[in-house]
Amino acid sequence: MIFFSRAKAPFLAILVGSLAVTQAIATYQLSSGGLRAEMGKLIHDMMSGDVDTDNLSPEAVYTLRRISKGTMRFPMIEALGRIKAICPTVVLRYKKGREISLRVEHENGTLDWNIVISDDPEMLLNLVFFPVTGGPPAVLPYVRPGSDILPPTDFGCGPIISTQASQDELARACNKWPEMC
Repeated sequence: MIFFSRAKAPFLAILVGSLAVTQAIATYQLSSGGLRAEMGKLIHDMMSGDVDTDNLSPEAVYTLRRISKGTMRFPMIEALGRIKAICPTVVLRYKKGREISLRVEHENGTLDWNIVISDDPEMLLNLVFFPVTGGPPAVLPYVRPGSDILPPTDFGCGPIISTQASQDELARACNKWPEMC
């Protein structure tokens, strides 16, 4: 896997199958830059302890610092090894952002992620991840009962399910993340 740097610091080295860098790869353009590639950058930086906070909200930075006990390094993710696949399972669209569930398969395990992003400004508002032992996603965005939105039954990297949020969901999301409205 090769990542191209748009970071302020120069890219130091690219090794086939892995990356060796001493600084964060780049800000995470999860909305405009290709979700899978940008999520890979974020995970790589979390594994190396070099997370670029330029386009992370204060809440996202707080979450990462709390989870990492202030180090911004995530040995649990690092222990999972190289990323094999990044698979979005559900995407909820809001007026100015999205909430996305992803399953990330590594060499030694799998994590389910839920991320909240705004489009303008492009920012990671918050995130959560859980180890997976199989079955349905460990975390999904809130979907009202009776909705037709369901994750694919095969978590291989199937098609992305995307929908417009209801007015109720929009109101709740706007209260929680005003940057998206």
